[in-house]
Amino acid sequence: MSAINSQPTFKYICANDMRAENPLNIRLGQMWKAVEEESNGILHVELMPWGSAGASKISLGKLLNNEIAFHPVSGMPLSTRIPIAAMEGLPFAFRDEAEAFRVLDGEFGNLLRKEISSLGLFVFPLIWHQGFNQMSTSVGPIRHADDLAGFKLRIAQVPYKIDLFKALGCDPQPIHYQGVLDGLKSGQATGQETPYLYTEMDGFADVQTHLSITNHRFAAFWMCAHPDSWNALPADIQAIVQRNMTQYAMLFREDMLRENIAADIGGGGCAASGGTNCTYASRVTELERTLADAGLDLPDPRGYPQLNSAGEPTGSRDDEQYARALYARLTSLEALLLSPTEGQLAAAFPLLDVQ
Repeated sequence: MSAINSQPTFKYICANDMRAENPLNIRLGQMWKAVEEESNGILHVELMPWGSAGASKISLGKLLNNEIAFHPVSGMPLSTRIPIAAMEGLPFAFRDEAEAFRVLDGEFGNLLRKEISSLGLFVFPLIWHQGFNQMSTSVGPIRHADDLAGFKLRIAQVPYKIDLFKALGCDPQPIHYQGVLDGLKSGQATGQETPYLYTEMDGFADVQTHLSITNHRFAAFWMCAHPDSWNALPADIQAIVQRNMTQYAMLFREDMLRENIAADIGGGGCAASGGTNCTYASRVTELERTLADAGLDLPDPRGYPQLNSAGEPTGSRDDEQYARALYARLTSLEALLLSPTEGQLAAAFPLLDVQ
């Protein structure tokens, strides 16, 4: 193995809107480290998380000016430059993540990528998905459309969102993402709409009292590069980037599917319901699929028998206890995948079936 060049030939910046501990930033860090190693140090990419390159519309402007080379951009700020990009967030367009992937990775996604490219950007093939948005509030649950009347909902600073939620009766409050928590604390907004993980990770659950499962909009990032920076790379380095982009986009999808389930059951969703409706049984199929996709063995369901009033097995499975065991394994997987390399052995120990 040859030594990595101490002075990279290409030094680029990749900005994103998420916290340093968000799976997006973690996977991007792993990806660019892999690219640097595989390119023998020819390409070094510096990460700038949590809006350190500016709020989303500002960082998009910097990408268009080639001040940053790579940027996963949501369709919402892109829609301020090319309105059709808002089609990514068409309300209730997808039944589930699998359908969204099929559509946005397919011909319709290619149409949107072509339109985004017309801004003067290079757009990579796969979306980096965030999940379905849910609504949290500090003024009561959202059960019916009438509950949105006058609702001060924080939205992204884009015309599409303003028009959408005004049509639903809301009083939209445009706030850049890094300012959402302060906007909720001050009362400028009394609710927000993000995937489960962000509601928990970014502190919104701490200042909100209810979480309504609306699944009203699928959210994604489109990985973009400035063409001058991209075309300056030799073809073999581009191939390394392309290969790793595909690999880590797929890993990030697994992360978000897992993390949104974990946040819903064990974090924002459960806490926001007051902690009294924290049942797991309804998520058995989802939990089994997520663990199986990660290559993990499932607990033996015979170890979770349903008992009668006398404490004797009935011959049926206790779905709630079984689901809780699945969730415990999921959180151990989460700790493993998101822990620093030096801590992964300790994080992996609960996943070993050691008797």
